[in-house]
Amino acid sequence: MAYNRRETIKAMSKWQSEQKYTHFVTATFQYGNNLTDDQVLKTLRFFFNAIDLNIYKRKGINKGKRVERMVYLERGRGRDNLHTHFFFKGTDENQAKQICQIATELWQNKIHKSHSIKILPNTHKDNRNGYGMKEHYFADDDNFVAELSVINTLQ
Repeated sequence: MAYNRRETIKAMSKWQSEQKYTHFVTATFQYGNNLTDDQVLKTLRFFFNAIDLNIYKRKGINKGKRVERMVYLERGRGRDNLHTHFFFKGTDENQAKQICQIATELWQNKIHKSHSIKILPNTHKDNRNGYGMKEHYFADDDNFVAELSVINTLQ
């Protein structure tokens, strides 16, 4: 059976929709930056660890608590605009607001070569669930970043 990109994206979108992520984020670096993939991954690890630390403190993290998220890394159409999209959900509305505030503050003030961050509600009608897979067709583009994603499998 041949690989079917469209069906893969459709299946991933359906599964992700079922996870009920409440927010969708686009965080960009300065255009034309010279960051390598490794530098970006290191930066994003710092970013997500800082969010988790602010939300759950060291004690919670040591118990395995993390903000649930699906993280994608994209290069843009011209392949020179490395940026991230991620979906997340808080345990409740207050925590989700707190995550939004922390993420914005971190991205704007602590991330080297950051440009902008845009956080939107992820409602069903927006149909953003397949958005992270839109660049899935490039051979060098393994855009889902498993090492940065946190998926709760105990539901």
